[in-house]
Amino acid sequence: MKEQPDSAGVLILAAAILSAGLGASAVGQPREDPESIAPPAESWLATANQGSPPPRFDAFTAWTGTRMIVWGGGTDDFRSVGTGGAYDPEANSWTAVNPVNAPVAREAATAVSTGDRMIVWGGFRENGLVNDSIHRTLLADGGIYDPDADAWTAVSAIGAPAARCNHTAVWTGSKMIVWGGFSQDTFEGLTGALGTGGIYDPVANTWQPTSIVGAPSARALHTAVWTGEKMIVWGGNTGHHSILGDGGMYDPESDSWTPVSVSGSPAARALHGAVWTGSRMVVWGGEVKDGEDATNTGGVFDPVEDVWAPTPISGAPVARTHFVMVELGGRVIIWSGELKSGDDTDTGGIYDPETDAWTATTRTGAPVLRDRATGVSTGAAMIAWGGIADDKELNTGGIYNPPFAIPPPIVPCVPTAPRDCVIVAPVGQPVKVKPRGP
Repeated sequence: MKEQPDSAGVLILAAAILSAGLGASAVGQPREDPESIAPPAESWLATANQGSPPPRFDAFTAWTGTRMIVWGGGTDDFRSVGTGGAYDPEANSWTAVNPVNAPVAREAATAVSTGDRMIVWGGFRENGLVNDSIHRTLLADGGIYDPDADAWTAVSAIGAPAARCNHTAVWTGSKMIVWGGFSQDTFEGLTGALGTGGIYDPVANTWQPTSIVGAPSARALHTAVWTGEKMIVWGGNTGHHSILGDGGMYDPESDSWTPVSVSGSPAARALHGAVWTGSRMVVWGGEVKDGEDATNTGGVFDPVEDVWAPTPISGAPVARTHFVMVELGGRVIIWSGELKSGDDTDTGGIYDPETDAWTATTRTGAPVLRDRATGVSTGAAMIAWGGIADDKELNTGGIYNPPFAIPPPIVPCVPTAPRDCVIVAPVGQPVKVKPRGP
């Protein structure tokens, strides 16, 4: 397998999507009591192979309400990828992403969804082997992809943060916040961890720096989630074989940082995953020693109370890195990854913070085992795609429908909507129609 100790190991999606499209969505209906909704059947459905992007691992993905956008990533011949595709799960079909004006090929970058577009920024471009050494160019540019127009526009470089990779990015609802990452490529690997960041406004196409006062120590391979008001950064690697177990909360309105409590926090780690459930951050998995010892421990952080609680070991998935982790209906879905043994897996688990319990995901119909896959939450299902297995890149994937009901969000009827309002069930399930009433 291609060795990339510094590459991003897990795709993290912090919030369920509330826009109409694939998944459970209601128009003009009161939210149903979750207890009154019959649980759907747990299932995997294969994503189409025809028209899918070429095989790759560590691709970037974004859910735009009706489509999953896949772009970039790496290959085992040490060359970054600069192509992509848009996957429509309702039609189970792919369309190619227009390469005109696209950013240069890259990996270890970030991608966020604005709701209807994808913003890609940073990372490195791998140009193959030079004198038996991997040659990487760190990047400080990016692009915005509009799937409806099938067009790219450039992200401004004026005032942008310094070039970096293995950083994090979150979407606040109006702006993208970039923070941390590695800034140097040396013979010893990626180093030069950063403790700086920037806020990007895609409407104005402008950047402003994040404050460094009170910011967490410099790091990469950490995680970041958006709470609706603040960005929480936690864990990571300093680039000097030091794993971190602390973090900070950043408020973009006041441009200020506050520390995350270390009392009761999980063991220090990198290459882990983190998601926002709507009220708490859940951290899980990763490596607890640099290059060694994957873990299946984690923690639940309440930013209001600034307190941690451990996730249970009983029933948890096997320890791993390089896995997919998404939020669905307030629960956490883990799938695939690289085990301590170095083997790949097609196993996973569902963690419910309310009951503090794990259940295994079904392997029936699941995609082939892999690590370094990518994935998104649609708000009602998880789509996992790509990755690497047995030193071979993949361009296959699957749609996972969980065995629990997800109450639909309330979306007001628009004036042009019919009198009947629709609840769209998870992919492969019947569509339920309810009258809107007088």
